Amino acid sequence: MLKKVVSQADGPIFMDMTSGRKAMAALMLLIGELFPGKVEKVYYSFLTDADYTDFPHPVIPLQVTHLYDLMEK
Repeated sequence: MLKKVVSQADGPIFMDMTSGRKAMAALMLLIGELFPGKVEKVYYSFLTDADYTDFPHPVIPLQVTHLYDLMEK
C-alpha cells in the first residue's frame, strides 16, 4: 500500500520514521531508495536523554533531540 501511495504522489514526500517499529522503519528507507525522485527526506528524531522517552513530542526540549535525515548521503 505504501508503495502505491508513493508512486501516485503528485509532489515530493517527506516521511518521519521516529515512532515506527524496526520493520516499518526499514520499509520506509527501502521505499526512499526505490523512489529517489519522490521521497525527498526520511527523518528520525533521536532523544539524547532517555528521561524524556515517555513524554509527548511537543513537550520535549529541543536541546535533547537531534533530527537525522536518513536519505542524506
